[in-house]
Amino acid sequence: MHRTADFSQHRYAYSLALSIMVLFGALDILKGVSAPLMQQDWHLSYLQVGNIFVSNSLGYLAGSFLAGSFVQRFGTKIMLLSGGGTLAVSLLFTVLLQSYTGLLFAFLLGGIGSGWLEIGVNHVVPEMTEDPHLQSKYFNWLHGLYGVGAVIFPAVAAFLIRRTHQWRVSYEVSLILLMMILLASLFLNMRRITTVSTREKGLEQEQTAVRETTKWKKGAIFRSPILYGLILAISLYVMAEIGVGSWLTTYLVRVESFSVSTASYVLSAFYFTFTLGRLTAHLWVPRTGNERSILVSAIFAAVVFSIAITNRQTAVIGFSLAGLGFAIIFPTITAVASYRFKEQSGRVLGILFTAAGIGSLLVNWLVGLIATGFGMKAGLGMVILFLLLVFVVMLWVRRRIISADSTDREAT
Repeated sequence: MHRTADFSQHRYAYSLALSIMVLFGALDILKGVSAPLMQQDWHLSYLQVGNIFVSNSLGYLAGSFLAGSFVQRFGTKIMLLSGGGTLAVSLLFTVLLQSYTGLLFAFLLGGIGSGWLEIGVNHVVPEMTEDPHLQSKYFNWLHGLYGVGAVIFPAVAAFLIRRTHQWRVSYEVSLILLMMILLASLFLNMRRITTVSTREKGLEQEQTAVRETTKWKKGAIFRSPILYGLILAISLYVMAEIGVGSWLTTYLVRVESFSVSTASYVLSAFYFTFTLGRLTAHLWVPRTGNERSILVSAIFAAVVFSIAITNRQTAVIGFSLAGLGFAIIFPTITAVASYRFKEQSGRVLGILFTAAGIGSLLVNWLVGLIATGFGMKAGLGMVILFLLLVFVVMLWVRRRIISADSTDREAT
């Protein structure tokens, strides 16, 4: 009876987590969809819009950094309620406040809430199971739902804006959905799985022994130039992806004179091919190889994006197809790092994701600055530069890996 109740609560918690990830995808894209109308309402410069996005990224970095220790101390339910409550207040402020300073504060608060909420959501999985294979499956499903929200919500937001002629209504709908999830979270009462099989215990003991014998190697990863290449590559990629999500709609409306509705559909199409590319990566990435797949994807995305930004007639199809090139870069860089530094994979991935967060923090300020000084086309064109730099850095990383592997073979 006890186990049945626990299983029911875990399934309930995971359903909530999936719902929250869909909302995460929706809210991330909503910023880009609403930006041109927000800019028009308050007569903001591109730099000021960039500062609003930067405040959100800064809040997220602060929130996620603190949440790691909070969730261990207070538990998943408190983390979900605290993060969701903070995000709800942020959405309410976004709807009600009428000033640039107010928006800066609202987006900063929203970033903090998102950081707390996302750590709580991801913590649901290890509380459900200690089986590494099941954890992998559940994490993949969880993050796959982010793409679903990113694909669907721009079209929903465009419909709402077209019908109401107000950008705030999309935030109001998001707030209502979040409040429903928070209400459902009040009934959450899950306990962490603490019983493991004998086989799992043996595996854990073996892993502990490996950690002890390789403890002296921890500092060695920081002497590897490959690590710093991967850090730079993932930061540049995140800058490209966030640049598209935050600024593509503004570019299409301001420069290409698309309606907000049409621009939102283009953004949805980008994330549709982006999600499709990730779901089908297993069909070609293993055959091509991880590093080579990143190179192919980066150059494909840069070329298609360049064609789209230089020719209005190809903008819709070009920006839509670019998602295929973006799709596999982030997870494949992660896979390269996990394999290359397998003895310290957790530590290395933590470093990579921190670098990715810093990249997301910098890009909105940088694009806003370039757009203010040289125009929105130059601002969005930074995405092409970021992708080409990913290609160059990963080409260097690939050569270093080949050289290191050759040296290792000669040594043996």
